[in-house]
Amino acid sequence: MISSLEVEPTTALVGSEVLLRAAASDPDSNGVTFRWTPSIGSVGDPTASSTTYRCLVPGLVTFAMTVSDGECNDADMVAALCVAEP
Repeated sequence: MISSLEVEPTTALVGSEVLLRAAASDPDSNGVTFRWTPSIGSVGDPTASSTTYRCLVPGLVTFAMTVSDGECNDADMVAALCVAEP
């Protein structure tokens, strides 16, 4: 179901935002729902296919994406590195 999953940029300064994008489709042509779950903090809209995340602290942040058509689920993960200003 998930056809692509992206985070941009993959490295960002603390206080800046990264863009999260997912694309998915259902072979039965049912509608799909999206759910972003970050390892730290929260995303702008956890149920949107595209949303943003603001880096809060230095470190690696993972973003789990779960897509569902009401019958089946698909999941994948991407990550971004949040770094402090030099």
